[in-house]
Amino acid sequence: MMSIADRCQIRGGWPPSIVYSLVLCIVLAAPVGTCGPVWSQTAPGSSAPAGPATPDRSAPPAPPPTPNNSGTGSGGQSPAEQPEEPHAQGVQGYVWSFPAMGTIVTFKTFHHDPALVEQVFRQAEALVHELDDILTDYEPNSETRLLSQRAVDRPALVSDPLWDVLSASDAWHSRSGGAVDPAIGSLTRLWRKYRGTRRWPNQAAISQALRNSGWRHVHLDPEAKTVHLDRPVQFDFGAIGKGYAVDRAFELLERFGLRRSLVNISGNMRLGDPPPDRPGWRIELAPLDPGGRGLGRVILSNTSIATSGDLWQAREIQGVRRSHILDPRTGWGVAGPRSATAITRLAIDADALATAGCILPPDDALHLANSIGAQLLLARRSASTVELHRTEDFPRLTSPTSDAPAEVPPADDVPPQPTEPGPSDPNPAAQQPSGSDRQPGKNDG
Repeated sequence: MMSIADRCQIRGGWPPSIVYSLVLCIVLAAPVGTCGPVWSQTAPGSSAPAGPATPDRSAPPAPPPTPNNSGTGSGGQSPAEQPEEPHAQGVQGYVWSFPAMGTIVTFKTFHHDPALVEQVFRQAEALVHELDDILTDYEPNSETRLLSQRAVDRPALVSDPLWDVLSASDAWHSRSGGAVDPAIGSLTRLWRKYRGTRRWPNQAAISQALRNSGWRHVHLDPEAKTVHLDRPVQFDFGAIGKGYAVDRAFELLERFGLRRSLVNISGNMRLGDPPPDRPGWRIELAPLDPGGRGLGRVILSNTSIATSGDLWQAREIQGVRRSHILDPRTGWGVAGPRSATAITRLAIDADALATAGCILPPDDALHLANSIGAQLLLARRSASTVELHRTEDFPRLTSPTSDAPAEVPPADDVPPQPTEPGPSDPNPAAQQPSGSDRQPGKNDG
């Protein structure tokens, strides 16, 4: 039997093996077994499929629905003014899943009109693919990759989505004291070469990558919406890009009246109104170790949540465990196991704060969360003990029960995949950091 990674073409140059891995990690309310979007219908208040509701793929797509908001003409209503759909037997749950951004993207909603749901889901999927094509750093011809060439000699205009992400990156780099730095693409590409090997990069290579990295080389002009680089730095929006895509997709669903919705991209989730007959969406927090017990469950609505951590991508060599989350100051991965779960209004902010939470010392991370009115839970393992640090207003954790299915967002990493061949080295001994290079790190690699 062929896997979904074998049967589906992965857009944007993302490694197909990552998609297969995420199928195993994300608990979906739909079977993942066909190429293209997975479409299923569920009963209200349940995460289990109530029966297949597969549309005719041979029929031409229906014309896109018209959003019912004030921006489309006279007589329209804003999302806040949308009338509530009737609470009746006709309200069903629908799930739409597809590969994008190196993972599985999932939309869920409860609504009474399956035709409208499918049309809106199709538009939202197209939007995610469009953003993936812009923001990916795996595709050499993406706007993100080309920016490193275009913006060095003179200021360069960028698309609105890329400007949004660059502006948010600039704000988060400042407020996090550099813990969020998407201008470390040279560093992350170096570390990708060592995936699947039993070595770290050597210090000389890391130092060279650091010289070619850093947000200090990025200059934004908000009035002209241009970018100028004083060095050809490369970008990696792994700490913020998925959150942005979640927000854009969710806002599209909401604009068409699908307010009881959830969008999930690799553990970056935005949640709308609760499902019928529920107080909220049940979210189970990922464990620190593969096969371990989750940290607990929270019930949320009308908010965003993201978890970052080293659940799958940490490597241990000669007794030293390092994550894929990198420190722009030292170039080394953070020490683990650890995770950070952030709750904010927007998914882009939850994505960035969760990354910063894995990097900063606990007190600094909690102070950062409190300064922006966010909620944050940090988990650190020390020997056999798991230490939890949280903001005072973080929701109460409850233990999962067998009769209450939940969304299970994994940490934002995936099982390690050798996306590029490792460099040859006659000496297989691990290169170990020393001195200040052993301190916990910064940024998502």
